[in-house]
Amino acid sequence: MEQFSHKLANMFYDANIISSDAVENYAYAIESLIVKVIGWSVLLCLAFVTGWFKELLCYLVFFAAVRAYGGGFHCKSLRGCLLISAISLLLPILLYRVTYSFPSICQGGLIISIIVDIWIGSVNNENIDWDQQEFKKAKRNNRIIVLIEVTLILLFYLTRMNTVYIFFMSYGLIMASLSMIIEYILKKGGWNHEGTQKETSESG
Repeated sequence: MEQFSHKLANMFYDANIISSDAVENYAYAIESLIVKVIGWSVLLCLAFVTGWFKELLCYLVFFAAVRAYGGGFHCKSLRGCLLISAISLLLPILLYRVTYSFPSICQGGLIISIIVDIWIGSVNNENIDWDQQEFKKAKRNNRIIVLIEVTLILLFYLTRMNTVYIFFMSYGLIMASLSMIIEYILKKGGWNHEGTQKETSESG
């Protein structure tokens, strides 16, 4: 994937579309785009095949919104990323089957997730590589997104939406928070884009 991305970026350079200084940036952007397209295609296909498309779409939207600014655990390879993504997509179905008779479990997990998101805000790593200003902005944006998602879940609950969709929305937020806390623990609080500073006490 990396070689293909560099080859495509070099083609843009040879065609005088980009400068030599921009090759690496374009290669990284192309690789990221390809990974996202492949990942989302696999996830949506799995959602369709399992027969839980609408439910898993609710899950993915709520998960992706928090993931975009909250960060979280990243695999080092595309294969590993796709495997973990597939497992994380099928897990909510299993969790729903186990806990649908005990909604307090999901509600408790949601409350813990809200606390985690508000407390940590966001986690940086080499796959994201935010600078300090971007990192603080990501924290703020993620906290806002979490509050919006929680508000939507409450509104859907009060308007008596089918509880299965509410469960999957909640699991989306829960799984994104779980990914964040795993990365936070692995990095002992996160780190800046140069990898020299631990983010242990500043809440941004």
